[in-house]
Amino acid sequence: MATKKLKHGQTKLESGIEICTDKMIGCVINIISFMLLLPLMGIETTLKQTLTIGLIMTTISIVKSYSVRRLFNWLHKKKILRTFIRKTLLRQSEN
Repeated sequence: MATKKLKHGQTKLESGIEICTDKMIGCVINIISFMLLLPLMGIETTLKQTLTIGLIMTTISIVKSYSVRRLFNWLHKKKILRTFIRKTLLRQSEN
């Protein structure tokens, strides 16, 4: 169920909304950056090409971020991440 809350975490829907909001802001910044920087590098593009590149990169970024977020929530829920940190990272800092 999309609204099932994890203990101390976000629902899948909340994760999706946060990531999409973040990436859409990034998309606007990237498109403006492309429009300003690409001509300075001698790469001429149309507005349609710039928008297409920006939307493709944003879609890839949304899928990646959502997948990583859900993976870490699952690892947290299963206590896998906590166990890994205790057994590896904390042990190394004690030495």
